[in-house]
Amino acid sequence: KEEIKVSLTLSEDVDLGSLKFYDMGGREVRNFEVQVSGNIYQIDISGLPNGIYIISLENKSGSKQSGKFIKR
Repeated sequence: KEEIKVSLTLSEDVDLGSLKFYDMGGREVRNFEVQVSGNIYQIDISGLPNGIYIISLENKSGSKQSGKFIKR
């Protein structure tokens, strides 16, 4: 099982958010509902092909954070 650890630094408390993975073509390839109570998440990426991805976290109020990772 391949996993990545996503570390988030949030400026506000968030109850629920959506963590989305996009390929470099802008297509959404994964979507998770997350309970944002900590700042580190382990996410199974074994179903994703190798490539570059954008990870975006959006909370209910519309605030977004994003980052990029490479799966090899």
